[in-house]
Amino acid sequence: MTEITKRILNLIKERNLNAHKVEVGACLPNASIQSWTKDKIRKDGSITETTPSTESIIKLAKFFNVSADYLLCLTDEPRPLKTSDKEKPNAFALSTKLAQLLEDKDFANFAKLYNALNSEYQKQVYAYILGVATTLGLDIAKILEK
Repeated sequence: MTEITKRILNLIKERNLNAHKVEVGACLPNASIQSWTKDKIRKDGSITETTPSTESIIKLAKFFNVSADYLLCLTDEPRPLKTSDKEKPNAFALSTKLAQLLEDKDFANFAKLYNALNSEYQKQVYAYILGVATTLGLDIAKILEK
């Protein structure tokens, strides 16, 4: 397992998440994290390690609100991302808040929060809430209409 993968797994553990929640929240392909944590043994006996793509590192940095340098082990300081738009929400904090609103069935406040997002974040959040809503047996259309 690469140092990059170890760092990602540490962030998941620190934030009390699981790989699936991170994949959905960061809009990663299914089983991405699992594929990075499994080394593959070649016929010649050598071991091949897989690492996240550049696109995945960017998505994870946004989701965890840390620098890509931190994920790439170029620094030990998990500095938050710098954005020109201070209104942009931290994806981890937002997903936590949204999950709480869904679990409490506080759909009116959820819809206000969702509708205030720009379209890029709405796409990311939609994928996340679809998973949460399905798990909770909720109708996503009703949630977003209110």
